[in-house]
Amino acid sequence: MKKSTRLYHMIHYMNEVHHFTLADLMAEFNISKSTALRDMRDLEDLGVPFYSESGQHGGYRIIRERGLTKIDLTPQELLALLFALGSISQLPTIPFNATYDGIYRKIISHSRVEQKEEINRFLGKFQYFNRSGQSTIPHFEKMVQASFSQQISMIHYHGRSLTSPYSVVGFLFKNNKWYAVVLDIQTNRVHLFSMEKIEGVELTDEVADTGGVTLENFTQYMNTGDLEIMVQCTERGLSDLSSYLWAEQKVINQDGRILFTSTIHPGDIPFIAKLLTRSGREVKVLSPPELVEAVKKELSFSLAQYQ
Repeated sequence: MKKSTRLYHMIHYMNEVHHFTLADLMAEFNISKSTALRDMRDLEDLGVPFYSESGQHGGYRIIRERGLTKIDLTPQELLALLFALGSISQLPTIPFNATYDGIYRKIISHSRVEQKEEINRFLGKFQYFNRSGQSTIPHFEKMVQASFSQQISMIHYHGRSLTSPYSVVGFLFKNNKWYAVVLDIQTNRVHLFSMEKIEGVELTDEVADTGGVTLENFTQYMNTGDLEIMVQCTERGLSDLSSYLWAEQKVINQDGRILFTSTIHPGDIPFIAKLLTRSGREVKVLSPPELVEAVKKELSFSLAQYQ
């Protein structure tokens, strides 16, 4: 273990046990007495607040905890936090290179004995079967930095270098994918970029806010499609449609039927058709004819596999 890493873990250990001896440090970190003494001098130079006690029960004692984020959580809040961390860690892609196991260990190490017992019981009550392997998105952290710092960004997207400067509004997780909501500074229009297709991000020294664009209202700043679609659907189909499409949507209940309307770009018809076929009998495209034909074509490809 590197010395810097050992000292870091030593601070956490000292804050947890409050009172300890050189023998405790030697056993905990598998170091010699001379190394333990040197480490204590280094920690003192770093300003870690401890003092020594002499006598039969002497050793070292921490004056107060320092350098750690302390949050007073109720037992229910603690379990809710652990559940949230566990759920986030199951996402197929994660924004940061954070190790969620490390966060778990820190939460547990700073919990009381009775809390640790309750945590261990709690963690055995949930199991996840939909993991597809955690992976990181290469430029996620830099995009987050751009969002927080409001730095203007130049983005390389899906094989092309975009010439417009962008301000990063925020991020969305939808249909198991991450999207960046970005504002084109020159046109004041919002675009959605799939995070997996971002191939490079360059942060400039210039700063610009998002001009009132937020994750709540960004759809108002998107280019609207010029092709209206109408789909008859069930409640389940409506849920699918709302998940697939980003543009402004309208739902009409007419004679017991649910009619869904929205707008798309003509160039997106093949992509939308593929999405709609996933919903099967839950949706029926009424218009436009181009989308109806595209859905039929997709279905014919599926049927052809059984002929």
